[in-house]
Amino acid sequence: MSDILKTAANNLLSNLQPIEIKTFSIKIEDIRKAMITENTWFAKERAEGCLGKLFKDLDKINKGDCLYWYETENEEIAKQMVIDLNNFREANNKYKGEKKYRSLSAKGKPRNIDSKVLYVGTVKHRNRKDGLTTIGSRTFQHLGFYDKGSTGALHLWYWAKYSVKLNVIELPGDLSDYRNVFEKLLAIELKPLIGVHR
Repeated sequence: MSDILKTAANNLLSNLQPIEIKTFSIKIEDIRKAMITENTWFAKERAEGCLGKLFKDLDKINKGDCLYWYETENEEIAKQMVIDLNNFREANNKYKGEKKYRSLSAKGKPRNIDSKVLYVGTVKHRNRKDGLTTIGSRTFQHLGFYDKGSTGALHLWYWAKYSVKLNVIELPGDLSDYRNVFEKLLAIELKPLIGVHR
């Protein structure tokens, strides 16, 4: 049975090779500036702000489901970011049940220690009323801009001290049914330090 699964996975992965990976650099200074000085929730203001190019480019990814991952410059920075997140996680716990509380992505597997990848995720495509694409909306949440702390995300604005890269793969429609399989395979390959992939 495992040979059948391996063959199926290899066939799926071979279909991914021609798919483009789009990479976006996100400076922590821009996250902080956008959160403090801009009303980033509204599409027009968001597009004109210091992260405007990021959201404009993400809004062009609008036809299919997406796989995405956040990474740092190197493994040392990634390890420090996990320490910073866990410190915030501990301080954040005292606000559980309050508006100030942030629901954070789960702790990663202890065996994932030599990686510069922070988090691997997937998002299902759907049309939104607020003007954001689904990947734009999820990025908005991970950056920490979403006002509802109950949505699980990285919430980078609240604890991150380093810049990150966001990588996005938009899946063609015929592969969208395999989105969760691809996420799992990508997580096995990239070994993210944050998040759980069952």
